[in-house]
Amino acid sequence: MTRYVLISGSTGFIGKKLINFFSSKDLDVYQLIRTKDGEKSIYWNPEKKLIDQEKIRNFDIVIHLAGEPVTGFWTKSKLEKIYKSRVESTKFLVETLQRLDAAPKIFITASAIGYYSHKGDTVNT
Repeated sequence: MTRYVLISGSTGFIGKKLINFFSSKDLDVYQLIRTKDGEKSIYWNPEKKLIDQEKIRNFDIVIHLAGEPVTGFWTKSKLEKIYKSRVESTKFLVETLQRLDAAPKIFITASAIGYYSHKGDTVNT
């Protein structure tokens, strides 16, 4: 039985690794991307709330990693873009998946994940 995986943020560091991992396990991997090309890609634009609902049916696993890159200076504007890109895209994707006849069995989302141990007054860089 073929398992289908859909990944947003698939062009990022973690997304690329996940594509390789799942592909090596003989899973059928598709990318949810903002460009309209690619055999195993599905176009979406979360800002405009555009996605092809027919193409996102029947995925067993959906992994959402998309969002504004966190690199660069964290100005007020940059922080707002980071926040909105993650919160609003996740909300849009979840609402879209909930409207499907058969929602994915697994939904995972992660956003600029990292681990910083407690260092007291020391700034983590």
